[in-house]
Amino acid sequence: MKTHLGLFFLATVVGCAVDNRFSGVPDGEDYDPNGSVGGGANTGGAANTGGGPSTGGAANTGGAANTGGGGPSSGGGANTGGAANTGGGASTGGGGAVEQIFFTGAGVSIAAATNTVGIQGNFFVLEDSVLDGVEKSHPYLTFSDLDPDTGSYAEPSTLETSTSPCVSGTIALVTDDYGQPYCEDPYYPCQWSEIWGGGIGLSLNETTPNTPMPWNAVAAGVTGFSFATSGTSSAQLRVYLIDTSGQQFCTVISPGQSYEVDLNEFVHECWDPGTATLDTTQIEQIAWQFASSNGYSYPVTNFCVTSVGVY
Repeated sequence: MKTHLGLFFLATVVGCAVDNRFSGVPDGEDYDPNGSVGGGANTGGAANTGGGPSTGGAANTGGAANTGGGGPSSGGGANTGGAANTGGGASTGGGGAVEQIFFTGAGVSIAAATNTVGIQGNFFVLEDSVLDGVEKSHPYLTFSDLDPDTGSYAEPSTLETSTSPCVSGTIALVTDDYGQPYCEDPYYPCQWSEIWGGGIGLSLNETTPNTPMPWNAVAAGVTGFSFATSGTSSAQLRVYLIDTSGQQFCTVISPGQSYEVDLNEFVHECWDPGTATLDTTQIEQIAWQFASSNGYSYPVTNFCVTSVGVY
């Protein structure tokens, strides 16, 4: 993984979007929000322990996408739960048969004419407060809330009126089912599957609104993604590739930096690494998601995806 440093500022804001979910997700492991969450993947294998808070789940991959004037995109299936273990070590990136930037920060959709690798899709907002396109309601839980930086607070949030993929808001504190913090008690477990965070996703092959299809990196000669983000948050940020079966592969990054990440650097369920490997012929979307924690809630301020490319 190549990292290109950018500016990083701290601020606070309040702010929401859409998702599809999987169930049966393990609880998180200890995580220090001031520890190794930035730059590249935590290569130590196990999560940071010593009594610190745990991080929440994997990416919500549903989301409402701008479809160029049409309705929202439904995205894919979401994984949930999880912890701070970020899996795999970083590599040097590069080496693909193609190298091109197809998004430079303007707009919220990708036209086929912007690239020669067959990517065409839409950006969408991720957040745990929405299930299957409907805002969730719970008598005790407080969900993460991210809104586009257009000033719109309509729910579920979308980027349909946005000029760029940017969100601000809050990543909620993970609690037990009664809204109580410090939820490590096995009788009152942390609700990782309900409160997992949020961010921004991008479908890679969505020629028909609400119908994302697989994108084939092998056929396109692509071996990695390059991207940049801006904005601030102290929540752990992960970048994901999600395949058509809903399997999620990720690594930890930092906001406000530029990266090149090889496809083989994306670790299956990087918060609790598995052994599955990414089928690079069946990639449905890429997502940038802030993970929730059972120790803190986190503001997200003007988080934007400012560049996306392949190599």
